[in-house]
Amino acid sequence: MRIIILGVNGYLGRNLSKYLSRKNNSIVGLVRHPFSSEYCQVVDINHPEWKQSILNFNPELIINTVTCYGRNGESINEILEANVTFPIKIIDSILEENKNFRIINCGSSLPKNINLYSLTKHHLDEIFIHYSHLHNIDYINLNLEGFYGVQCHNSFVNNIFQLCVRGDEIKLTPGEQYRDYIHIEDVLTAIETVIKNIYPLSGYNKVDIGTGSSIQIKELVDKICNLTGYNKKPLYGVLKYRDNELMKSCADISVLSSLGWKASHNIDSGLSDLYLNEFSDCFEG
Repeated sequence: MRIIILGVNGYLGRNLSKYLSRKNNSIVGLVRHPFSSEYCQVVDINHPEWKQSILNFNPELIINTVTCYGRNGESINEILEANVTFPIKIIDSILEENKNFRIINCGSSLPKNINLYSLTKHHLDEIFIHYSHLHNIDYINLNLEGFYGVQCHNSFVNNIFQLCVRGDEIKLTPGEQYRDYIHIEDVLTAIETVIKNIYPLSGYNKVDIGTGSSIQIKELVDKICNLTGYNKKPLYGVLKYRDNELMKSCADISVLSSLGWKASHNIDSGLSDLYLNEFSDCFEG
């Protein structure tokens, strides 16, 4: 399949391009900043011929993985540009000459009232739903739970591992929230499953991406501390819950299950895999 991935220079986009290219798909990655990849052709939208390049490619599927969490001091305009304006610009440009493609958007399971990131993610979903009806385009929104994996620097899970490695204090809320964390390998196989079944999924569809099982944050952190031999006590309750904090999030994987997908990692095997492949060397000797 001819696939365009928006945000191929991000963590999910890089891993997805690598994974799908090995499944005999032809991949073009669209970026806003210079980037090179051995797994796909990269098109920088600052190049004057970018639009013609993607029209010549004639995509069958566009996957949006662009994400700005706003954790690094980005302005409101920068978050809007990444999470809404950029994807819409690309879709609009292609729609001028080609309507024979499908859209998969990597959204968020968070409610829109949590922060600007979740608000803009929901806003883009609503716009894509409108486009689906207006242009008769098949559109699937993936409600992604939190994911983690090797070198996933924006992940809460990876961040806790890093604090343990450095021996830093772990300052947290009371940790009573429940989250459904999914390993990146399972995210990739879930997206592949959706792609393989994309033709029956006509019109607008939403698909939850998670394991279908949640764990309390406090229990999750304690597991990581035990795995790494962290010799301090996490400071639960030092931080306040954010406004409108979501206390439980768990994916409804009924659609994925009906398509034959099953997660290969539970939380224990996923944490062990991450520890062995990224952090175990930090504790040797």
